[in-house]
Amino acid sequence: MNLADTGMPRLSVVVTTSQSGRADDIPAAFLAETGWPLVARGRRSLARVQEEAGADAVAVWMPQGPRLFVDGEVFYFHPSMAKNRLSRHRKGL
Repeated sequence: MNLADTGMPRLSVVVTTSQSGRADDIPAAFLAETGWPLVARGRRSLARVQEEAGADAVAVWMPQGPRLFVDGEVFYFHPSMAKNRLSRHRKGL
């Protein structure tokens, strides 16, 4: 599903690595599917990466998978929550 089709406001998101990560650790499929640009992290804070990129949020690729940092909150994918959300979606909730 394309997020643009959900009617939700579109966030400007950039992707970067953890400070110890490397850009080639980020799967090309993730970048292609999201369409989010990759921004070199260096030793900059996430707030600085976000500010300099003019983004609303920063997705950080970590060994456990992507983490989305928005307004001081962290969002991540958890497989057990996906099952619950799919179940609720099927029930029309």
